[in-house]
Amino acid sequence: MTTAWRDELERALAGAYAIERELGRGGSATVFLARDRKHDRQVAIKVLLPEVAPAVSAERFLREIQIAAKLVHPHIVPLIDSGRAGALPYYVMPFIAGESLRDRLYRDRTLPVDEAVRLAREVADALDYAHAVGVVHRDIKPENILIAAGHALVADFGIGKAMSAAADDASAAPDDRRQTTEAGLVLGTPAYMSLEQAAGERAIDGRSDIYSLGVVLYEMLTGAVPFAGLSAQAVMAKRFTEDAPPLRAWRADAPAAVERAAARALAREPSHRFATAGEFARALGDTGAEAATGAAAAGASGGVGPSIAVLPFANMSADPDNEFFSDGITEEIINALTRLRRLRVVARTSVFAFKGKAEDVRAIGARLGVRTILEGSVRRAGNRLRITAQLIGVDDGYRLWFEQFDRDSGDIFAVQDEIAQAIAGTLQVSLLGAPARAPAGDAETYELYLRGRHSANRRTESGLHKAIDYYRLALARDERHALAWAGEAEAWALRAVYGAVSPAEAMPRAKEAVARAIELDPARAEPRAVLGFVRAVHDWEWRDAEAELERAIQIDPQYPTARQWLAALIFTPTARHDRAMGTLADAIALDPLSPVLRVSRGASAYYARRYDDAIRAIDEAVEISADAALGIYFRGLALTELGRTAEAVESLERAAAADPASVEMIAALACAHARGGDAARARALLADLRTRQRERYVSGSLLAQVHAALGEREEALREIERAAEERAADLTWIAVRPGLDPLRGEPRFDAVLRRVGVASRR
Repeated sequence: MTTAWRDELERALAGAYAIERELGRGGSATVFLARDRKHDRQVAIKVLLPEVAPAVSAERFLREIQIAAKLVHPHIVPLIDSGRAGALPYYVMPFIAGESLRDRLYRDRTLPVDEAVRLAREVADALDYAHAVGVVHRDIKPENILIAAGHALVADFGIGKAMSAAADDASAAPDDRRQTTEAGLVLGTPAYMSLEQAAGERAIDGRSDIYSLGVVLYEMLTGAVPFAGLSAQAVMAKRFTEDAPPLRAWRADAPAAVERAAARALAREPSHRFATAGEFARALGDTGAEAATGAAAAGASGGVGPSIAVLPFANMSADPDNEFFSDGITEEIINALTRLRRLRVVARTSVFAFKGKAEDVRAIGARLGVRTILEGSVRRAGNRLRITAQLIGVDDGYRLWFEQFDRDSGDIFAVQDEIAQAIAGTLQVSLLGAPARAPAGDAETYELYLRGRHSANRRTESGLHKAIDYYRLALARDERHALAWAGEAEAWALRAVYGAVSPAEAMPRAKEAVARAIELDPARAEPRAVLGFVRAVHDWEWRDAEAELERAIQIDPQYPTARQWLAALIFTPTARHDRAMGTLADAIALDPLSPVLRVSRGASAYYARRYDDAIRAIDEAVEISADAALGIYFRGLALTELGRTAEAVESLERAAAADPASVEMIAALACAHARGGDAARARALLADLRTRQRERYVSGSLLAQVHAALGEREEALREIERAAEERAADLTWIAVRPGLDPLRGEPRFDAVLRRVGVASRR
């Protein structure tokens, strides 16, 4: 929202409410925390976005809001006021000091059966009451279910109907209806929408809400919606042609009665669902004893389906430098197991969080939400290897399988396959197609590749530089090693994004390497994902980039990096913030202890102007890894936008100390000082950046933000134009970066936006 709109809102509400700060923003509205002057209480004010408001009839919207305001129920957030601030309709609710169900699922992924059933029953009770007086919600989803004192409260009741009716009144002609769509007015959320609502039927009834609640219940119990896809169209196609997967295939401790109730709620035909939400609630209420029995049977496994975490294999060799080898074997076994049908495999980052820690496997299983743990060791002496592996059941800590492999180092690929096959037999899951493919090349080439990946995983400038050296050595031995080509391409692309080298130096090399990787092995996910990365951050070819990342996910659905890049490099830069958050949630479900993914979630929240959400996500990342410099950096940026300058400076100084070579940290620190009124300190840091620019690459986008914070518009515009000429990678986020807001509306800035291929967002 522009400063002008917010000023207008504050003036219009000044007599009744004092706006304190923005709480969040969605596709059609912004929510502000405010103080009710008369009653001295905190309230939440939801205001339609300026780009949405012209597409609805404010009078009809407010009439429908009045109907919804009559709802009084213990599980419904009441509407206490409404009106217009200039042309913008708004409504007021009490501020609920809790969290949304979405926040809870972000944190815990799944809920205990009894809690999920209780929350679903409370929402169903609220729906039953509202439906009885003719109000259908139309947008039941975790974001609209708040949890306060352990109980569910449904928010935004009647808003969907108000938006729909108001849009109808405003759409006197087909062109006007199209304007509503283009303005971003989304009536319902695809993943939770009933089939009749998705088909555009206007006369939907309460059974549509029952369907949506069925989806929410399924997600609370399994950590995922029953129908997933790479686009809203793909999700809809599945729902029109397929039944939801059986609930207990993914949540073994769910009672059969809960599975039956969820299946009935998710029926494609409305007539096959429960007639009322009250019936749904009663069907769930009959499952208490069965739930207790099922939970006892499931034990510590958390009730998940077939699942495994491969802990980092211990390096038992005399030479500690062989640690890269034990790490590499761990990763390759993870990769092999991801090809097993119906087996959920925890991703690398989460399991490596336990490296070197002596924790009980049952506690690890509970944290990762898995039934089995694989742990082992690697001893290397000359050309001989001894690999031990044991599979442990999380429920009781008993060993399910053990094997020792004594081999020549040249047999490493066969050993990895043997371990994966043995686990497959033990878990009684079948292979998906062919057995897992071993990497191409001889053992020495493979060792060099592992060393490169070990260095790249550090995500530092020196680590990426060293990784490229190892990949080149591997390719000197075997120029057909597709994974080494893909690794080299990724390292060059990341060096450009981190600002270590210029795009002109890094990106041609990244493109050459990834093209070679795809030529050698077009069916691998890694090179496709890297190609999508390059298409986004250098070519600004958004559709091609999105297609490549989606293709990578199709090839390997358990590859969290592809989902992370799809969210961070496609959905966030193009202001599809809800899709970014949903995609990152999917990635975190695959890799729950990854600080990188949680930092990405914080960064996406920052770019969406959800600054408190950004800080919360980044604090979670820092809890996992205290030296997450990038997370501390984004925390400082969010604090800067909230006006908490002293805290921002402290965070950014910590980030700069953790990564002294990063010019991004210095630029952000300069901006924070400028925003806080210390222009002298900001100019000193700007001079430091200019000095560094003589020796290394410094993006014009960084310098533009510092000049903008100092009020130097001409210098800022000149630097942003230089960044565009150089195709600076950090221009990927130009449309959503708050630090560039002072330049929006300038013709020269708008020309850069058009060159990047995005529209300005605020």
